Amino acid sequence: MDFFQENKRSIAFYVGDYCRSGGTERSCISVANGLAERGHVKVFLIMTNNKSERPFFDINHKVNLIFLNIKNSKIQYFSLLNKLNSSLKKYNIDKLVAVEVMSLLFILPLFIFSVFYRPRAKLWVWEHFNFTVNLGKKSRDFLRRKVINFSELIVVLTQRDVGLWREGLKFSGNIVAINNPSPYPISEKSYSNDSKIIIAVGRLTFQKGFDRLLSIWGRFLEKFPEQGDWTLQIIGSGPDKELLEEIVSSKSLHNNVEFIPNTSKISDYYEKASLLAMTSRFEGLPMTLIEAQSFGLPIISYDCLTGPSDVISSGSGYLVKDEDESDFVDKLYHLTVNENLRVLMSKNAKKEVAKYGIDYISSQWKEQLITL
Repeated sequence: MDFFQENKRSIAFYVGDYCRSGGTERSCISVANGLAERGHVKVFLIMTNNKSERPFFDINHKVNLIFLNIKNSKIQYFSLLNKLNSSLKKYNIDKLVAVEVMSLLFILPLFIFSVFYRPRAKLWVWEHFNFTVNLGKKSRDFLRRKVINFSELIVVLTQRDVGLWREGLKFSGNIVAINNPSPYPISEKSYSNDSKIIIAVGRLTFQKGFDRLLSIWGRFLEKFPEQGDWTLQIIGSGPDKELLEEIVSSKSLHNNVEFIPNTSKISDYYEKASLLAMTSRFEGLPMTLIEAQSFGLPIISYDCLTGPSDVISSGSGYLVKDEDESDFVDKLYHLTVNENLRVLMSKNAKKEVAKYGIDYISSQWKEQLITL
């Protein structure tokens, strides 16, 4: 008899605000959907929202939703703690997953002050940023140091990050690398080999390095003016939009750059593109690379500390040494003029992305539930 038919366990993902459209929320909901659909475990999503609010991403009807109805997490801090604790007890939760370390601000007190809260659930932490990154928040570093004393399991996105946690915190407890799943099945649509569109996807912030990409794009068009019929589409929204538009204006790139706001129909742009470029300063495991491979897109990316090297091989794209603009420009040119190479890389990309399929990722989460 299957383990979960005999002893069906329960796991709850604390996702915070499920109306957000970020990669962390997408990955969390995708894993929850995958586990629930396959009957591996009784799955809950815990969010601060109320029932009248709609999620940005589709949630499988087999996932159980727990609404805490919290409008301001800071002002209603103790109310959030009490509601969360009551929900864990009411639904008999076995494993509580803190999705992203900063969510521990609202979870860790349940375990630190367990004499008052007495949670039955075991704490798991699912970190989406690499260990060297704190996004300017010392509280993130503090929570990482503190949580190793209270968590049953820490889940990170890459094997490189497993080593960084162990080395940085002298941590010998349970830590495992589980990739985020691709939210898309491998596309059956033929590669758009005649497309002259390069896409870059992500929130318009310092992390994603679109300023670096525009610098590369300007040098590319200056060095290879005959490639002026190519277009760079930057897809996303965020606080750096005005800065990026100023860069486009200063470099006179208006005819070759398009800004497209964040969209739930991003698949339409993947299908029409020729390749994807990424110039992030840092990543955990960048979902945009996995998504691009699902649609068979060749990729050219800076090789930041974690992420790109886990996804891209020489058969599916180019990894460029971080900040080496000249090499990025040359590799970009090599791809734009070599249609046969792009077609070959497209085929390889679809083969490589299979390891990010939801069936495989769900089985890895299931394995941890069996083990622990």
